Amino acid sequence: MIVFKFLENESKTAAYDGNREIGRCSYDKLGNNLWDIICTFVEEPYRGNGIGKKMLEMVLDNAVRKNVKIIPTCDFAHMIMYKDTKHEGLLYRK
Repeated sequence: MIVFKFLENESKTAAYDGNREIGRCSYDKLGNNLWDIICTFVEEPYRGNGIGKKMLEMVLDNAVRKNVKIIPTCDFAHMIMYKDTKHEGLLYRK
């Protein structure tokens, strides 16, 4: 069973199979109200099962709670956030 954890002190959401980290969605804090999602990674045997999207959604849900805007530098995060209009309000605009 895959377990997901939002680890704010490590600036990431991680997915675990048992005690082993098999995926992560990492971000940089660029200030109190701005995060840059820099990487989403899932180990190859686990890809294609929605793990990356679940980790990204956990980061985005926490951004909403904290009133944080997002810069989606990561290609995966960029694709998901611009594809789904429900994330439109989270996008940082200069």
